[in-house]
Amino acid sequence: MMGRQTGDQSQLFYLFNLERRIPASHLLLRINPVVTRILGELREKLAPFYSEIGRPLWPRTPAQ
Repeated sequence: MMGRQTGDQSQLFYLFNLERRIPASHLLLRINPVVTRILGELREKLAPFYSEIGRPLWPRTPAQ
């Protein structure tokens, strides 16, 4: 999914809270903040390459 999440989506696809079922000491819970930070930095660096109005037509046709 493109774009930033603006709210809690933990209940979106499950009838139970998945985060409550993961042990607090699980490796993925320690990795998640690092990956989230790195992807956030990457998003900022790549932002100039994305259109603000959606996906532009490529290659451009002569009518444009």
